[in-house]
Amino acid sequence: MIRYKAKEEITPAKSQRSIYQQGFRMVYANPVPIAAACQMGKDVVQDTLSAIFLAIVDLIKFDHNISLQFGFANVQFNNRGLKTFFAAHMTRELTDKDFETRMRRMNSPVAELWRTNT
Repeated sequence: MIRYKAKEEITPAKSQRSIYQQGFRMVYANPVPIAAACQMGKDVVQDTLSAIFLAIVDLIKFDHNISLQFGFANVQFNNRGLKTFFAAHMTRELTDKDFETRMRRMNSPVAELWRTNT
């Protein structure tokens, strides 16, 4: 990651007011929803994720090139450098001006929700 030029470009959205409104800002794989979807224990998923990440680090350390192909993006580690290629539909959707308002769970701060009498 030391050669990744865009590492400082990952900045959080300024309009997110609460931790409960930041679902689309998750940066890492959360083991709890993965475990729920796979019907496995959280510890199993957590150990599996850490083993995968350690394997990737070891392969990069020994100068192996890696290409991880996800449905929405391809992540390539070549000569200890990182390159990402996003699918065309993904870049169109993310650059849309209404993307953030559609992904936000609610527009008002959570504190207002707790003060509202139902």
